[in-house]
Amino acid sequence: MKVNYVSVRKEYVKKNKIEKFVIKASLDTTPPLLWFKQLQLLWISSPRLLKLCPEPQLKQNDIYVSILNQEDIMDTINALLGLINKTKSSFIVQDNPSFFLSIKEQII
Repeated sequence: MKVNYVSVRKEYVKKNKIEKFVIKASLDTTPPLLWFKQLQLLWISSPRLLKLCPEPQLKQNDIYVSILNQEDIMDTINALLGLINKTKSSFIVQDNPSFFLSIKEQII
């Protein structure tokens, strides 16, 4: 799983009269839900990232992060790409037969 591209767009929320910046990271495939939950867990575990955005969102193969400050765009993009690479390497593929064997052995 890799990032195809990252884009940033500026949105204006009429209700709050606030500008926000939406960062979109497009992945080459749709990630498993468990993988994305692990990414969200790592995001919300970091106080610095939690301050930038409460929680990344997933829509098909796109990850969205909304931030308020323009100055935080590059830091957020770098953090998001770093987390994607980190979860990519630490994600447990559950269709691996040895994974099921080790769980079965632990139960017995």
